[in-house]
Amino acid sequence: MQNRTVTRPHRRIRQARDHAKLSQSQLAEALKVHRSAVSQWEAPDGALPTLENLIKLAKLTEVQMEWLATGRGQMQFVENPDDVLGVIVDSYAHDHDEADVLIKYRGLKASEKKVVHDLLKILARKK
Repeated sequence: MQNRTVTRPHRRIRQARDHAKLSQSQLAEALKVHRSAVSQWEAPDGALPTLENLIKLAKLTEVQMEWLATGRGQMQFVENPDDVLGVIVDSYAHDHDEADVLIKYRGLKASEKKVVHDLLKILARKK
């Protein structure tokens, strides 16, 4: 049987924070979120961070984004924290600009996403 404590998101977030030797308050301050948000992320049935906050957390704690987001691989530390976007670029986008657009899009309200989607349809027709 697989050890589930390593694969659960709240455990990985806590491990990353512990590795960086940060308290929940310090992590919250660095990510510009409330401490209660970090507490929720670390709770077994709590909320998950947004993709943008997950990326920031990976950079700050210097762990691999793929491990933090999915539990795949090992909790490897990165020499260049800016490299954590690699999994997003490889899996979802063709370059960092597309990854940035995806991250920003996911942070929009539903009505704003509709506007972006409609704009993309119009621009795609101009090709």
